[in-house]
Amino acid sequence: MMLHKKPFLFIAVLLLICGLMSVRARAEDPPLKSEIIDIAVNLNDGKTEIEIETTSPITYTIYKKSDPYHISVDLQDTVLGKFTDKIVVDSAGVLDITPVTDTGTPDIARLDIALTVPADIEPIYKDNTLTLAFDSPDSGDEPATGAEEGAVEGEGLPGTAKAPEEAVAEKKYTGEKISIDFQDVELTHVFRLIADISGYNVVVSPDVKGKFSMKLTDVPWDQALDIILRNYGLSKSIEANMP
Repeated sequence: MMLHKKPFLFIAVLLLICGLMSVRARAEDPPLKSEIIDIAVNLNDGKTEIEIETTSPITYTIYKKSDPYHISVDLQDTVLGKFTDKIVVDSAGVLDITPVTDTGTPDIARLDIALTVPADIEPIYKDNTLTLAFDSPDSGDEPATGAEEGAVEGEGLPGTAKAPEEAVAEKKYTGEKISIDFQDVELTHVFRLIADISGYNVVVSPDVKGKFSMKLTDVPWDQALDIILRNYGLSKSIEANMP
């Protein structure tokens, strides 16, 4: 009887050792990183919502820079996935969203967000989606100055007077559509391109310096110019043709 028990004991010990090795191997496997699968900007009930969807739960950090028109979002243990180029939005208070890759922090996916207005960001996280919400400048909730003046002058009751059409009309762009894809080029070269396409004489201040990176597709040149100017805190003035 003793001779028959030893093989079974040996097999049981061998199976136990194999089981421990399997558990240890699984425990040492690195956890899978989350990946950004969608970035969208929506206007919902007067709120701008920047939605960042990932494949799995994440932790995040929001940085408000000294510049009130820019915020940064860090997603820990996350990769950018297909989002590598700047996303030009130019609506609902969002100018653009730039994915940032830093070799020093490969486990962090960073998004730099440029706004057209200073905003108080409210983060909401649900179902693997981080939503950054703020009051949209395009909501039209605030009364225009013309409406208030009309009520005082007796042209209508408060809340019923209409603002002048010019105050609420969206700016229309009529320039020839262009597509550009620049990486770290001098700003002056970009303005020279705009001059060639538009036919305008463009004079750039000597104080305008720096590198330019942006990708735009089928955008009117005058809209592209406005996007560039806002992104770099610049302005323009139009004068009559020079003799």
